[in-house]
Amino acid sequence: MTEFKKNILKILYNLQHRCEIAEINKFNTKKGIPFYIKDIAPPITGQEYLEDMQTTFQYLKNNGLDISITLDFERNLAEVVQNDGYLDEDSVEVGLIKGDNIQDIQTKIKELINMLSSERSVPIVKNILTEEDKPSDRILPLSENGIGYLIFYGEKIPIGEISTGKFKLVETLCGMGLRKGKTIDTVFDYIKVEKDKNKTDASLDSPYLARNRKLALIENQMREVNRAITEYVEKIKLKKFKFRLKIKKENDTIWMENKVGRRG
Repeated sequence: MTEFKKNILKILYNLQHRCEIAEINKFNTKKGIPFYIKDIAPPITGQEYLEDMQTTFQYLKNNGLDISITLDFERNLAEVVQNDGYLDEDSVEVGLIKGDNIQDIQTKIKELINMLSSERSVPIVKNILTEEDKPSDRILPLSENGIGYLIFYGEKIPIGEISTGKFKLVETLCGMGLRKGKTIDTVFDYIKVEKDKNKTDASLDSPYLARNRKLALIENQMREVNRAITEYVEKIKLKKFKFRLKIKKENDTIWMENKVGRRG
C-alpha cells in the first residue's frame, strides 16, 4: 500500500469516529457531519497542506464519499496558519460529510476502509521486534464476512464477530491508532450490544457508581481481546509473540496501549 493510501485509511477512521460521535449525540445530519483539520492530516505547513488535501478530497469523492468543503483554503489559509506556519488543527472546520442518514455515511466509509484494508500487505512476522522498531500505526481493525480481525504486529488475528463487544472495543480504540483517547461514556455506548445482560445493571444508572462500573465492563472486554490474541498465538505456535493490549485512563478519558506479557 502506498503512503498516500495509508493516509487515506487513517482519515477514513477519523471520519468514522466523527460519525460515532454524531450518532451518540443524536446530531442533526441534514446539513452534514462536520470534520476538522485534525481529522484529515497531521500538522504540516500551509502550502503542503493545501496541495495534499486537494488530492485527498478528490480521491474520496471519486470513490463515492459525498464531501462538501466549507473552508476556503486559498482565501483563509493565512487565518488558519499559526505558530511559525503550522496549522491550528484542533478548531478549524474543513468540511461536511453528507448522506441521507448517519448509517448510510458509516456504511460508505466502512466500504472504503475494507477496500483499502484488502490492499494491505500483511506478512507473517518471523522475528518479533520491539515496540520502538515497529510503530503503533501497524495496528488496524478490519472486518471480513461478519468476523472482526485485528492487524497487530504483522499478524491478522481473529477477535470475534463484528457485533461483539470485544471487537467493537478494538474498532473504536484502535481505529485511529493507539493512544487516541475517548471518554468512558463514548466507548461504553459504542461497545454495548443488544443482548448485553448489563443493560439491566442498576449501577449503570447511578451517578456515583456508573463511571467505575462502565470502566470495569470495558476492561472485561479488554481481557476478552487479549484472550483472543492468546488463543491465536497458541494455535499457530508463535512462541515469541508476547504483545498484548491494555487500557489506560486519565480522569474520564481512556485509550489503548501495547503491553508485553504472556497472558491476556
